[in-house]
Amino acid sequence: MKCWKNIVLISLLWVNCTYAAGPNDDIPSDTIALDEVEITANRLLNFTTGSKIQRIPTTEIKTYNTSNLSELFSEITPMSIKSYGISGVSSVSLRGMSTKHTAVIWNGINLQSSMNGGVDMNSFPTFLIDEISIQHGGESALFGSGAVGGIIHLNSAPSFNQGLDISYTQHIGSFNNFFEGVKFNYSNSKLASSTRIYHLASKNDFEFVNTQQFGTPTVKQENSAENKYGILQSNALKIGTNQKISINIWAQSHYQEIPSMTTSSESEQNQNTDIVRLSAMYNINGKRSSWYSRFYYNYFAQVYKDPMLSLVSEMNTYTFLGELENKTALGDHLILNTGLNYVNDRVNTPNYGLDRYRNKTALYSSLKFYNTQKTFTAIGSVRE
Repeated sequence: MKCWKNIVLISLLWVNCTYAAGPNDDIPSDTIALDEVEITANRLLNFTTGSKIQRIPTTEIKTYNTSNLSELFSEITPMSIKSYGISGVSSVSLRGMSTKHTAVIWNGINLQSSMNGGVDMNSFPTFLIDEISIQHGGESALFGSGAVGGIIHLNSAPSFNQGLDISYTQHIGSFNNFFEGVKFNYSNSKLASSTRIYHLASKNDFEFVNTQQFGTPTVKQENSAENKYGILQSNALKIGTNQKISINIWAQSHYQEIPSMTTSSESEQNQNTDIVRLSAMYNINGKRSSWYSRFYYNYFAQVYKDPMLSLVSEMNTYTFLGELENKTALGDHLILNTGLNYVNDRVNTPNYGLDRYRNKTALYSSLKFYNTQKTFTAIGSVRE
């Protein structure tokens, strides 16, 4: 019985039937040529038949270029967002599950916290994201136990054959809300490089009627400012016609003031979070088989202070991830995908005394069958 508790995370056969008409000979004269799309998300594209997947258009993403993902999701998606304001935490959930059951995948890497399993959407500037796909429903066998409710796929990858492009974005709003960001992009047929530097600041000092205090006075929000700045460097290199190396480095510092409750008069609480993320992927494609290897390192440091109580709380987490994945075509109607995933977490905080470690190893596999006409598809997945 203990064996079954450790082993079984299975997504049983999703079946999808599609019927398509033949090619249309009447091609309209106003046909628009689209940019080339490079397929990199193997499991999302090939082994999620039957899942509802919402892809947010690039034009929508650019509309929210000066805000964070929390605002974008609350405006244009049906996801549940719990937000405590600009300087607070914002969590997301799908299908009625909690935030720790909604995986956030960035360039193929799961960003869920090793401490509480959640992800703060306020810490993600939309300025950094090029592609967003929202997968509704559980896919634990494909992406791990944190993907019970659904998955948010984020991609920050530069495009090839675009030449040199430099852009500057600035936004100034009420309550001293300010954002600025600059992008340097260069790419040819073999190399693509993107540098993004950003800064966000807000005092968030709006007035409101406080119904929790005697006389319901109109007061100004205090100790609610935030200051965030960071840089994302993305590089991709094609080796020959069938190999590719991608490297991303993301560093960010985020200072937040924490306002008092409406029943209190003042607060001096604040929190500073520093993040360094490094991801690398190597991909080689053969005639019938493709290999993907991924490496990820994450450093997360957070310091909470309350001078009124002389309280200081510190936390440092270190995460290392290594993954090897293979996709092979078995004949003309079967595709087998197999992968090995290893994660090492280390947490350092005075509350624990000594450092705490966690090691996780997962072996996963999916088998996909489709008929000659591709009108019937069946997929079975298992993860241990």
